[in-house]
Amino acid sequence: MKFSVDNVILAKQGNKEAFANLYEEVNKDLYRIACYTLANVEDAKDAVSETAIAAFLGIKSLRDPERFGTWIMKILSNKCKSKIREYAYNNTVTLENIPEVETISRDLELSVDLLSALATLDYETKMIVLLTVFSGYKSSEIGHIFGLGGSTVRSRYRRATKKLSKILEGNS
Repeated sequence: MKFSVDNVILAKQGNKEAFANLYEEVNKDLYRIACYTLANVEDAKDAVSETAIAAFLGIKSLRDPERFGTWIMKILSNKCKSKIREYAYNNTVTLENIPEVETISRDLELSVDLLSALATLDYETKMIVLLTVFSGYKSSEIGHIFGLGGSTVRSRYRRATKKLSKILEGNS
């Protein structure tokens, strides 16, 4: 995730335009991760919006401007977890409220097989894979988000990619 540290510093000082520029820099990455995590475009949009609001309100508490990417990703991760919990609490799973896989894969440009394979992973492992592959985070940064060591993140990533490979090989 690329962002301007200068914009972070200005946003911490209350500069709204700098925060808007920051949001523009990270919005697509946040949205992509939220889509892959939640597998629902509308929920992903909501999670990203809630993340932006929380980041705007809390940016003054960010101690290290260099860690803005990790900090905002942790906020997004928490918002996604809340959405998943909220959905599980409020909804009974029926055929009517399961999103069509074709719609998801078309919107996310992701194959049905990959979406299905990702769905077999637990939330934290899925986030480790997504943050590594799609956002280019280092294991130490992901570890900071989830309170894990870098070596733990790397081993979970390796296990997850092996599992995904086996699943995808079985589908072809």
